[in-house]
Amino acid sequence: MVNYSDSWFLEQFLGVTGMWEADDVNAPNQLRATFPRRRGGMGLTTLKDVIPGAFAATMLECFFPSGLTEYATIQTGDISLGFSNPVCDRQMPYSSVPARRDSNPQDATPTERLYLLSTPIRLSDDRRTTINPDPQALEGPLTPDFPEVQRSLRELASYPRLRCLLHGNEVLRQFGLQENARWNTSMVFGKTSCMNKYGKVIEME
Repeated sequence: MVNYSDSWFLEQFLGVTGMWEADDVNAPNQLRATFPRRRGGMGLTTLKDVIPGAFAATMLECFFPSGLTEYATIQTGDISLGFSNPVCDRQMPYSSVPARRDSNPQDATPTERLYLLSTPIRLSDDRRTTINPDPQALEGPLTPDFPEVQRSLRELASYPRLRCLLHGNEVLRQFGLQENARWNTSMVFGKTSCMNKYGKVIEME
């Protein structure tokens, strides 16, 4: 349905001037029509590109309805789906700052520590089973929507521009300053990279 709708809208979009039919436009130029205008395109947004972001954003809003603080802790004021529903909490549990710090490996690099501290959501390693806080309890299978959320988030992270925005946010910067003071490191933050001043540069684009 998504591909059909995108094809129909693109056909109408390309033929709106009446000067040519959509079939007269070659494939590269049809693709270029979906690029932003600042990149030389025509700014047509397809459902295929919007759906992952809309779905992931809806789920994250249910888990963090009031947003997160600069240390990726839950803002007070609304009830999180994870806190109100134990089933959802096992699907994608929230990890507090102390829990994130305790789970950080001793041999982690400064950049690895920073990323782990900045991530408030825990996901199961196999991405198929739940995470049960009771070690004696059996893990259950993820419901179909949660693997889809994870897939959508991974897909969003594949866009370089979005990845830069995520890695340039206030959470990463605040934890970075804290880690620099704690471990006497010299991580530097820019719009396109997060790097250790005297180590390997981790490019975000």
